[in-house]
Amino acid sequence: MKNFGQKDDGKYCCTLQSNTGQHHHKECTSVEITGGSPQLYVPNQMITGPEGGNVTVHCYHSFTGGKKKWCRLGGGCVGWDADSGPLDGMLVNLSDVSEGKKAFRVILSGLQERNTGWYFCSMGGYQIPVHLNVTVVAPTSAAPGFTTDRNAPTPHHVSVVQVVLAVVGASVFLLALCAAAGVLVRHRRRGRGERPQHAAAVTNPA
Repeated sequence: MKNFGQKDDGKYCCTLQSNTGQHHHKECTSVEITGGSPQLYVPNQMITGPEGGNVTVHCYHSFTGGKKKWCRLGGGCVGWDADSGPLDGMLVNLSDVSEGKKAFRVILSGLQERNTGWYFCSMGGYQIPVHLNVTVVAPTSAAPGFTTDRNAPTPHHVSVVQVVLAVVGASVFLLALCAAAGVLVRHRRRGRGERPQHAAAVTNPA
């Protein structure tokens, strides 16, 4: 809706209608056309924040007093009784801005994906809509500074390798032990066979 004039003052409604022609939902708002600066406005009506993070909205107004509120369209509000409180799982904090301008600050903390939607600043009977988009950060597979080696052996593979190495090592040890035993046996047999021959050579001349 653009190029408003004084003749455009009035009530406007959005209606959801089914294929049968029945009205299922209807939301209305009043539009007042004023000259000069708007009574209530925000610099940016489209804001974005990360899931688990926070965003800040500044709502500027021209009132000397009044109750400031932050509300979800079709939902609850914060600011009726206190300047801070929960709203759909996130924390809302309202505070006045002392920068020479009439404004109040809205800090939204602990954002969740379900918080995406339309909200509005409210003061002095006026409302200004703001759309909040909560972005979801994709999880990382490894901590910063570390890389994952896809070719690295898994614990199962490591255990198999260790078993194979143990079996091969034991086999080599047994073969070496058997070879050493065979050499020792042959050496002993040779020693036993040489002694009788030497004794016979000494006694025959007598």
